[in-house]
This record gives sequence, C-alpha cells and structure tokens, in this order.
Amino acid sequence: MTKKKTSVLSEGAPAARKPEQPKPPATPNPEAQDRRRERNRIAARKCRQRRQEYIDALEQHIRDLTAKLELYQCLHNASEDMTIITHNGLACKWENSRLSATIAMLSSIEPPAAPLQAPQPASEEFKCEEEEQLLLLRLHQQFSSSSSSSSEDEEPRPQQPSLEDGEQERSWEDEFWILNSEDEYDAPASE
Repeated sequence: MTKKKTSVLSEGAPAARKPEQPKPPATPNPEAQDRRRERNRIAARKCRQRRQEYIDALEQHIRDLTAKLELYQCLHNASEDMTIITHNGLACKWENSRLSATIAMLSSIEPPAAPLQAPQPASEEFKCEEEEQLLLLRLHQQFSSSSSSSSEDEEPRPQQPSLEDGEQERSWEDEFWILNSEDEYDAPASE
C-alpha cells in the first residue's frame, strides 16, 4: 500500500492554492483609463474640499476663542479697576472720617480765656499758636460750609478771613499738613 503525500501546512487539510489571477493586458483599454482618471479627479477634488472645510472650521474656532480671550481680559481689567477704585474709596472714607473726628474734637474745644497777667512780648511760640488758631478757624469754616451742602450744587464758598500784613495765603493742603505735623511736634523739644 502506498500512502498519498499530503501537505504538512495544516493538519488534516490539503494545502489551499490561490487561483491565478489573469494578468492585465499589456495595452490597457483607453476608455477604462479615462474612467479611472475621472474617478481619481473627483476623489481628489472632494478630498481638497473636505480639507479646506476642516481648515476653515479650525480658523473659525480660533477666532471664537480669541474673541472670548479678549472679552475675559477686558472683564479682568475692569474688575481690577473696580478693586482699585473700591480700595481707594475706602481709604478716602477712612481719611474723611478721621478728619471729621479731628475737626469735631477741635471745634468742641473752647478758646482759652484771656490771660489775667500783663501782656508779655510776643514770642515765636505765641505767634505759632495764633497761626494754628487761625488755621483751625479756617478749617472749621471750610468744613462747616462743605458739610452743610449735602449735594454737589455749585454754591459760592464763604470768604476766608482776610490776611494780615505779611501773611501768605495757604491752600487747604498746606493747612492739612500743618494739622498733621502738629501731632508729631506736641512734645516740647529738649535742648
């Protein structure tokens, strides 16, 4: 008995052969080539259109995000400005309340009674006290006139007391700094 030879590629199954495909003809059909070229042109055109639509969509997305970013930056800057304004407003309110408390305290103090002693020659210290009293009087008048008008109507300001000979007109800022410097120089200087 003779045995048949079988392929060892797969156990129990004979080797599968691929059917031979016919070779393309050496001279292809020109009509088939034209149809193939036309299909390729159409496919390439569709691919270019899809790519252009995708790029346009990405560019639009970038424009949208840029607009959002600008909006958020504007909102951030506005909130920073509001924070600064709020903090400055609080500082001004605190300063105003401090000044009004100082003026109220100073206005509650009665002027000193006339001295019973004989008048002494004016010293530098006495001149400074007179200037301070004039300054306090001016500040009190200005504060009274500004606090009496509740709105910002343009009312004429009361006239300040006339200046004496040799005295220069001071701005409210000078008077403010003189008042503040008064606190620093309350203690007599030791020699």
